[in-house]
Amino acid sequence: MLREVPPRHEGDARPLRLRAELPARLPRPRTPPRAPTLSRTPSRPPHLIARRTEDPMTDPISPDWLAAVADWLEGIDLLQLALGVAALVLVIRLLVRLWPWLRRVVALVEALGTLPGFMERTDASMRRLRRQVEDDHERLHDELHEELHGELHDELRDELSSGPPTDPGADPEHCAPTPRPRRRAPWSRP
Repeated sequence: MLREVPPRHEGDARPLRLRAELPARLPRPRTPPRAPTLSRTPSRPPHLIARRTEDPMTDPISPDWLAAVADWLEGIDLLQLALGVAALVLVIRLLVRLWPWLRRVVALVEALGTLPGFMERTDASMRRLRRQVEDDHERLHDELHEELHGELHDELRDELSSGPPTDPGADPEHCAPTPRPRRRAPWSRP
């Protein structure tokens, strides 16, 4: 039984093909399982067996394409065709030679695109570091001021409480320093 296959779409000008209709399912003959063979060529797995499908990419070239190519070839002469092929080859060679440079240009453009974000992050970290340095400076200044003020206050109190030197030969400018506990410097914290 033969039936006509309709065109794929309305504008399709291909001639109608005839397709033989087969029953929906053919009965399979019962055969015993095959014994393993010792042939050198293994049987192909099912996914590698070529199947006939209706794919427009695998269909033979339609006559319309051949006619269009023939008309185009009639419109140009051999010199134009040779120049076109030479220009195409030149463009391909140029792209191949310039490919590393083109990749570098693309990488540079991408890097320039990230530059504003990098500048914002850098500015924010600089502001944070500047605030931290100012806070540390103020804290160290206050600690040094308190330490020096305390030391001078202790020295003056000691000199006033001790009175004049009892030794007449002792030089008041070069008297022995009073022993005091050693304090840790503010910048040497554990």
